[in-house]
Amino acid sequence: RTLTLDDVSLQGQPAGLVVVSMGNPHAIMLVDDVKSLAIGPIGSQTERHPEFPDRTNVEFVQVTGPDSALVRVWERGTGETQACGTGACATAVMGWATGLFSPCAPVRIRMSG
Repeated sequence: RTLTLDDVSLQGQPAGLVVVSMGNPHAIMLVDDVKSLAIGPIGSQTERHPEFPDRTNVEFVQVTGPDSALVRVWERGTGETQACGTGACATAVMGWATGLFSPCAPVRIRMSG
């Protein structure tokens, strides 16, 4: 499902999210430049947002092609981590479901770890 958080700002705009469950919750934000983004304040605020009473993981995703993305992860209860398996899967599902990735094709998700 898609969701806009009016009280969370991403690059001066209300944060738009795609929410995906992989057995655990993921809120995915599409960004233009994932490497230079300061994800701490946005990740923390989104993780604890009232929309997510049990908190959520947050993925910051820069789509780099029809079969690839760069991702940074804010894990609930932990903070920024170098990698997340369910976050990678949630990103792939989001891309296929929204048409950002080629349907039925493998996707390369790159994370720092």
